[in-house]
Amino acid sequence: MRSTLHLFICFFTFLSVTYSSSAQTPVEVLPSGHIIIKASVNGVEGKFFFDTGGGINLLTKKFADKVKNIKKEDGYFTGFRATGERLDVPLYKAQTISIGNWTYKQPTLTILDVDLASYDGLISMNLFENQPFTLDLNQNLFTLETAKSLDKKQGQKVGLQIQKERGVAVSLFTYVVLNETDTLQFSLDSGAGNNTFSIHSRYAQSTGIDLSDTTKVKSFLRKSEFNPNVQTGYYVTSVKKLQLKDAAPVNIENFTTRFTTDLIYDGIMSINWFGKVISIDIKNATMIVGK
Repeated sequence: MRSTLHLFICFFTFLSVTYSSSAQTPVEVLPSGHIIIKASVNGVEGKFFFDTGGGINLLTKKFADKVKNIKKEDGYFTGFRATGERLDVPLYKAQTISIGNWTYKQPTLTILDVDLASYDGLISMNLFENQPFTLDLNQNLFTLETAKSLDKKQGQKVGLQIQKERGVAVSLFTYVVLNETDTLQFSLDSGAGNNTFSIHSRYAQSTGIDLSDTTKVKSFLRKSEFNPNVQTGYYVTSVKKLQLKDAAPVNIENFTTRFTTDLIYDGIMSINWFGKVISIDIKNATMIVGK
């Protein structure tokens, strides 16, 4: 299931949103670290992975068959997985996606015949470009924020880099320091679960790692879920330290990572090690992290 969560590239469209600034919604955190949130699509409620790593809002075909008034768009969007594999994604338009008493009108989404166990799809960051939010994993709450409420947040402020493509795609990145030597730009990906890291293999040497050393490095190949002729090679080993560039006290040491030659980014990382309270303000390209 984890690999399925990396399949999708995120989309953004400038559409109207209505919300209550005090809205809070419970979330469920799975043992794997994946965050589950309830949302309604055209009034039909489901349970979705909350995915900061990008990814178009996704409905499984099984769930979409229950939802009326979803309209297929004429066009497709061609994107690329983090491993460089091309994906051509069909686009649909729903009337609304609602989380609690907050509603996003005319969201773009896709429908795919994929198995996400008992879950109904992905909720992605394209809904929140103009709406800041907080994930409180102490209390398992998702909270909509305002500029005023964000000013009261305590914690480390971290700059985000927002990537937009052709007016539709949005991705979140921030700078990290690897082994106190390399300053790199990593993608933020709650869809990866807890403590999941992928780093481009070009940085193995600067971390003092010999990827050919089978006593310290385990290698494997993974076939694509879409094209069995496409395989990605991974090298699994331990790295000494990773820290947020803008918040050095936020760091993780002696962690397991996967090096790969096929990444189109410097790296991809989970967000759980940032702290238990994470506020994201995409419009102002900032994040606040705390205990």
